Amino acid sequence: MKGLLFALKSGFGWLSTIPVGISMEGVEALMKHVYVFPVIGLVLGAILGAVAYVAAMALPANLVAIIVIVAIYKLCGINHIDGLADFG
Repeated sequence: MKGLLFALKSGFGWLSTIPVGISMEGVEALMKHVYVFPVIGLVLGAILGAVAYVAAMALPANLVAIIVIVAIYKLCGINHIDGLADFG
């Protein structure tokens, strides 16, 4: 259980800008518990989806798009924005 929590903590530190801190124990636990990556993606996606849903209820689509892109940058850093730029 301790290894799983270290893996989740390191995964959030690795895939987001949430300041949870990454330790060597956490990186080793993350290597052993690779299956936590989809869970982390689900949590981050749910947060960003909630931002988009709330923004879409009150704002026009072009402002919602800007807010979502800024939220992705703030939550996940430049990695996902770079992927979005490569895709489009």
